[in-house]
Amino acid sequence: MQTALARHDSLLREAAAANEGRVFKTIGDAFCIAFPTLADALRGALQAHQALYAQDWGQVGTVRVRLAIHGGTVQERDGDYFGTPLNRVARLRDAGHGGQLLISGHLRPQVTEPEFETLQWLDLGNHRLRGLEEPEPIFQLALPGLPTEFPPLKTESAHPHNLPSETTSFVGRRPDIIQIRNLLIEKKARLVTLTGLGGSGKSRLAIRAASDILWRYPDGIWYVDAVSLSHVEEFSSTLLHACGLTEDSKKTALQQLCERFKSSKALILVDGAERFEELADDIAVLLKGTEHLQVLATSRSVLYLSMEHEVGIEPLTLAESRELFVERAQQARPEFSLTTETEPILDTLCQTLEGVPLSIELAAAQVRLHALPELLDALSKRFELLATRLRDIHPRHRSLRSTIDWSYQSLTPEEQALFRSLSCFAGSFSTEAATAVCGPLTPGSSLTETLGRLRDKSLLRLAAAQHSTPTEPVRYLLQDSLREFGADALRETEPPPQQELLFSRHSQYYQSLVQERAQELRGAGQRAALSALERDAANIRAVQERLLSTGEVGDAARLAIHLWRFWEIRGWLREGRAQVQRLLQRESALDDPLTLAELLLTAGRLEWNSANAAKAIRYLERSVALSSQHPEPESQLTQRTALTVLGMIAYSRGDLLASDQHYEAALAVPSEDRSVSMALKTNLGINAMTRGENDRALQLFEECLAYRQSVGDLVREAHAWNCIGATSAALGQVERAIAAFETSHQMYEALGDPVHAAHAQINLGDLAGQSGDPARAQQHFEGALVVLRPLEEWRGITACQLGRAVLALQQEELAVAQALAQEALQISQQNGYQESVAQAQELLALAAFFTGQHDAARDNLQSAEALRDDIQLPRSSAQEQLLAPLLQSRTP
Repeated sequence: MQTALARHDSLLREAAAANEGRVFKTIGDAFCIAFPTLADALRGALQAHQALYAQDWGQVGTVRVRLAIHGGTVQERDGDYFGTPLNRVARLRDAGHGGQLLISGHLRPQVTEPEFETLQWLDLGNHRLRGLEEPEPIFQLALPGLPTEFPPLKTESAHPHNLPSETTSFVGRRPDIIQIRNLLIEKKARLVTLTGLGGSGKSRLAIRAASDILWRYPDGIWYVDAVSLSHVEEFSSTLLHACGLTEDSKKTALQQLCERFKSSKALILVDGAERFEELADDIAVLLKGTEHLQVLATSRSVLYLSMEHEVGIEPLTLAESRELFVERAQQARPEFSLTTETEPILDTLCQTLEGVPLSIELAAAQVRLHALPELLDALSKRFELLATRLRDIHPRHRSLRSTIDWSYQSLTPEEQALFRSLSCFAGSFSTEAATAVCGPLTPGSSLTETLGRLRDKSLLRLAAAQHSTPTEPVRYLLQDSLREFGADALRETEPPPQQELLFSRHSQYYQSLVQERAQELRGAGQRAALSALERDAANIRAVQERLLSTGEVGDAARLAIHLWRFWEIRGWLREGRAQVQRLLQRESALDDPLTLAELLLTAGRLEWNSANAAKAIRYLERSVALSSQHPEPESQLTQRTALTVLGMIAYSRGDLLASDQHYEAALAVPSEDRSVSMALKTNLGINAMTRGENDRALQLFEECLAYRQSVGDLVREAHAWNCIGATSAALGQVERAIAAFETSHQMYEALGDPVHAAHAQINLGDLAGQSGDPARAQQHFEGALVVLRPLEEWRGITACQLGRAVLALQQEELAVAQALAQEALQISQQNGYQESVAQAQELLALAAFFTGQHDAARDNLQSAEALRDDIQLPRSSAQEQLLAPLLQSRTP
């Protein structure tokens, strides 16, 4: 099939090129081709038509392609074309069948060239294309020897229906249309229900999907607007009249409909089926009383029928939201356009509107009065802003508030109470969380069942991850607009003590969850704990804000202390630092010195991981001073950990002596926590490896690896593998080093730790470069940079640039090498990375040597060697080998 598609594409491109045509867009296997004249278009289409029929397609069989020609004035922008003629030619093409060549009737008089006189023009009559009010003539071009007989055109004129006309453009939803078509046409589903909150675009989607498959229903598609009905009994009579039937006094309308559609191939579109609960019973009667009749319904709730297939309507994508906003904004204000400054504002605005079509359209209408920045600010009061006075809009859709209130008023008192309570959640939540926080609504009621009913009525959504991981517990999500409405209803309905109790339960639940998951981050449950904390990040942030706003600084500090490892592993360092800084600004409110010591330790860790060594040292030294004044085991653990991190910082600065002193001081602090002892041994192993004591380092790393594996500490096991890889590389054991680095990288990736995964990738890059595989090395370095640059993880960025500079030197790209080494030197000097400073100076010296700048080479090399002597850091054998040409050139 791939070969056939390639040949299909080639034939179309050849026909276009031979006749002055330009392929300006392809959509799947569809080609959009522009020609300067109608004659060129005809020649190109005829050539393609004949070539496709003449081609031997082998086992694939004849490839039948729909071709359509339309003409008009369009606008060109960035190599693409825009305008009404493109929409018309697409609808003309969709009306045809495979192997059919159609042309708009208004072009027929314009064809005057003698070469086209022998063509057979088949008049197919006037047809109303989708979205067009007036029918227009369509011709089929027939060539000798090619098929001329095709089924009726797939236009609205060829099949009976009463579908409403589309008064505005339809945007996006292609996957939804395909899913609906697949259910109705391929799977022959008798009942398909599109569910979603009011304003989600169900009606427009249903009408568009029905229009696209109208030609599949020879007995028509019949539309009923259930929202406009006053009584459920009006449904059957309205449908009866729509089909052109008159009521028979001897039969009920339902009986007449069952007779009318007994063996018919027809589709009924019921819009707003939630209007009456009993309407589902009428639909069931119709489906059971007919053989082929199908129903497409839109509803805010499922219909609870056994034959029902639900299609939940998701929000528009960001691209679809942006397109819809621009189209509606230009409808309200024709001169509206985007600039490079306003594009990101529109993206933020569309994200705030949550992809809800009604919200987007109501907001777009406001461009008459507001510039985009003003509009974004005004969304803080979305219910006041998102409203319209247009008379032809149903009252329930004239404002976002009225749309939501329509759904809210349809709930039972029990459902309303739970909906209000759920507004305390930020982001998604589990059934367990809802049960713990909201509690039983009334004696004997089932909260799980009530959650299900809210989901069925489109007031709750399944969280996005639920669709890809159905084996995990169900998680629900309230859209921001629904949460805001629920919060308003909570304030209006519940007394303040009841509201306070609800939010207190919410805080207690998530504080307990964070504490439990923090313990699991040190053992076999790391992966699950990381996922759990990430899923509940929005609720945890909300709790942190609430604790600070109510003055519960101690609880807020303990929450941050428990979260530090999660922030580090996930690379959320900015968020962690910001939270801790806010707490330290209020440290006077902390009456527990041990909590303050732990908070200072957390601050030091986060600053160190963010390459702010000087700030980290200040925090850590304060933590040591505070914790050393208390003999409790918790305080001793804090002291020992702070000394360990100080040792790591000293190492990174090239001060091995100070590093050893910190580690020894940490070992002297009493502790029963073997995990901390193993961390110290890992660090001592790193120091030993730096001094060239690789055998001793490897022994320490292997001991630590065995311990981490025994307790299931995956994060530190991954770190141990990374250290073993580095030591193996230093010992010349290349295969073992590669295997260790790859194991480390895979484990960090699986844990969702992008920073450390990137560092393992850097090590693989260094090793690939040393092994003579520069392309592979470059791939590793660039992959790591993609992760590290957005996070501003300067230590890793420096290592990448040094590695890339080495590759450039090996490939004699000296200017590139100098630029990369210079960037690494600047970053290292700013952050105090002494070893990296020395390495960058050595690479600059080597680049200068190869370009004949001997004075610069000498100065850089001398600076590097003086620094290495000062910090007692010898070069590795690989570094000696790289610098050999420069070192050998020096005068003895």
